[in-house]
Amino acid sequence: MKKETAIKIINLISKSDAIFNQMSEVSLEIEDEIERVSIREGVGKSVGFLYTDVIIPILREYPDLDPDKESG
Repeated sequence: MKKETAIKIINLISKSDAIFNQMSEVSLEIEDEIERVSIREGVGKSVGFLYTDVIIPILREYPDLDPDKESG
C-alpha cells in the first residue's frame, strides 16, 4: 500500500482508541455479569484484531510510522 494510505489508516485507528475506551467504560454499566464479560471481551478482541492484523503489518512495511518508536 502507498505510505499515504498507511498514514490515513494509522491515524483513523488512533482516533478509534478513545471510542473503544468509552465502550469499555460503558460496558461496566451492564448488570448481567455474563453479558458484561462477553461485551468487554468483544471490545478487547476488536482492539487486538486492529493491532495484530492491521497496525503490525503496516508498521512492518513502514516502521517510521510507529509512534512508540523513538526517532534519532
